[in-house]
Amino acid sequence: MDVSENPFFHRGPIRQPAYFFNREEETAHLLALLRNLQNVAILGQRRIGKTSLLFHLARPETYRRAGLVEETNIFTYVDGQELGELDEAGTRGFLAKQILNAVPFEADQEIHSPELKHHDFRNLIEQSTVHGLTLFLLLDEFEALAANPFLSPRFFSSLRALSSQFNLVFVTASYRSLFDLTYARADTLSSPFFNTFAHFNLGLFTESAAAGLIHSMVEKAGLALPANAIQRIVALAGPHPFFLQMAAYHACEALAEAGDEAIKEKLWEQRFMVEARPHFEYYWNHLSPESQYALAALPFARPGGAPPLDILQEAALVRRVSGGWSYLSPALEVFVRRQSVPDLLQYGPFVMDLAARQAGGSGGSFKITKTEFDTLAYLIQNAERVVSPEELESALWGDEYVDDPERVRAVIKSLRKALGDGSVYLATKWGEGYILQQPV
Repeated sequence: MDVSENPFFHRGPIRQPAYFFNREEETAHLLALLRNLQNVAILGQRRIGKTSLLFHLARPETYRRAGLVEETNIFTYVDGQELGELDEAGTRGFLAKQILNAVPFEADQEIHSPELKHHDFRNLIEQSTVHGLTLFLLLDEFEALAANPFLSPRFFSSLRALSSQFNLVFVTASYRSLFDLTYARADTLSSPFFNTFAHFNLGLFTESAAAGLIHSMVEKAGLALPANAIQRIVALAGPHPFFLQMAAYHACEALAEAGDEAIKEKLWEQRFMVEARPHFEYYWNHLSPESQYALAALPFARPGGAPPLDILQEAALVRRVSGGWSYLSPALEVFVRRQSVPDLLQYGPFVMDLAARQAGGSGGSFKITKTEFDTLAYLIQNAERVVSPEELESALWGDEYVDDPERVRAVIKSLRKALGDGSVYLATKWGEGYILQQPV
């Protein structure tokens, strides 16, 4: 099939209104806060869609639905990374420039300077309020601004004073909460400015919204992506907007290259996994050792959860499901199983904590006997190598060794039953023994 333009985006924020999907509830909630002149901190994992949401909020057709008219409400987007190395005067000058590009009046000439004293910046904000305007400063990548060593507590306190006195509202977007940023740089971020924000966590799509995104985009592009391919995209990527876009992009590229056969052969899945890996690595490397352990040991996590699981949920790496927790996606689970985690054994879908004597897989924790547990542990420790019945007999019973192959066969049989769908990883090499390996 001839596909002239792939409708899916995964290399940057979505700027075109026609391609912004879902987030109706989030948008309505945020605009209700902004209408009341409430400062808002949007929090969310990297690539969850924070920048796209900021662009969406700044569109007149978006905020008009909340009763904010374009003539008196000025939404200004600022990339915080551009402010990461400016001093206080330079930061004020940069912000003033963005505001001046948007306001409908001519400000005093001195306010056009690239470096501004607080008095001149205050004049600009005051003039805007006198003209009946409300300014909304959308500060993306706020971590960079908060980490700027040239900005003092007094600088942030001055922003709080301006927000209190005039029609000036701040919207920040960051991965870390303002509370975490404050603890990280208590010397600079002790300003009460950071206590004026309502925190809003931007999370995953619902399952129905995830499927709706794919259906909507392929329909707009006039593509004939098979229904089972759409189901597989959602299942593999999980309800994460970025990974959904990435998986769907590769599926559409495969469709364009070789038609339905390419979809059936699942070459696009391999391409998706390769491209998703660096992003998973970023998430993994930014977790504490405690959170890494909690993520890897998710199959035997308790339904109530613990603080690390709450952190992982906020990071959009795990989801609450009926009866417990699940990974964001099978793709993430495959990545996690390949990581080295202290105190854990991992192979394929299996994870074991030898000290706590817990074991689990994709379906959750396993109910296995002591002997079955020891058998699985030994096979994982010797994965992709044939273990003879005699070797396994000796490993399991040691001094109690008896030449009884039926005893080993019985354990393997019961273990296979306990592993459920994971039993396909446990193969028998007739005349040789048993091997834990990737299913053929």
